[in-house]
Amino acid sequence: MSLQAYEGSAARTATPSAAAKPATPLIAYVSLYKEGKKAFEATPIAVTPEADSKLGVTPFSFKIGLSDLARGEYQCQISVLDPSGHRVAFWVAPIMLAP
Repeated sequence: MSLQAYEGSAARTATPSAAAKPATPLIAYVSLYKEGKKAFEATPIAVTPEADSKLGVTPFSFKIGLSDLARGEYQCQISVLDPSGHRVAFWVAPIMLAP
């Protein structure tokens, strides 16, 4: 599973010194819910935004072992945390684990 987070060019160019200081890693993890209960949560990963990206692209890649989960429908939630800006973003969508 792959995901990209974007900071946006307006935020990156708002302060001239922003390019001079190192980017703070974003932290992300995947959670799966079945019937309203958490069935799985991946270990969080930390990824630093690409330094040469005008949009502040941060590429995430998750490898998830699903062999221990029952087949059926789940709600997949990806959480991305920005510790430096005290922000969090969520993406939620239904997924189906099929035999």
